[in-house]
Amino acid sequence: MNRFFLFFILLFVFLVVQLTFLSRFSFFQVKPDLIFVFLILWAARCGPLEGAIFGMLVGLLVDSFGYGVPLYFLSYTIFGVLAGWGSLRFIEGRLFQVVPWVFGFSVVAFLLQYFLLEFFSRGQLSFSFFFLIVSASLNALVAPVLYPVFFVGSKK
Repeated sequence: MNRFFLFFILLFVFLVVQLTFLSRFSFFQVKPDLIFVFLILWAARCGPLEGAIFGMLVGLLVDSFGYGVPLYFLSYTIFGVLAGWGSLRFIEGRLFQVVPWVFGFSVVAFLLQYFLLEFFSRGQLSFSFFFLIVSASLNALVAPVLYPVFFVGSKK
């Protein structure tokens, strides 16, 4: 099956799950970001070039629902490249290494997106370290559940 077609099918499925099931689930008012975890695992599976391309596409999709700033377009492209580059060395074929990998990316993504929003909104945001840790933890806990979709039985 064509990777491009598979990407959009999986993106659609994860988007529906994110908007229906996960919108009702929260832990201290924080929800896991299934689309971000999807992007990190997809880039880890396909490499940095496809990670960048699909990061841009996912970022454009997410930005179309959000702020007037191309926040996700920029950050998802960066994280697509980094996850694609690093995964070739760190997580492919290692289920439990994906947890700290996604946790670390979630923390850095949260901080990058916060600072981009802070820059464009001229200092009108508040920062919550608790929200950062809980959000990154939920993303990291979701990652091993999604890992088999991307890596079990896969051939590059």
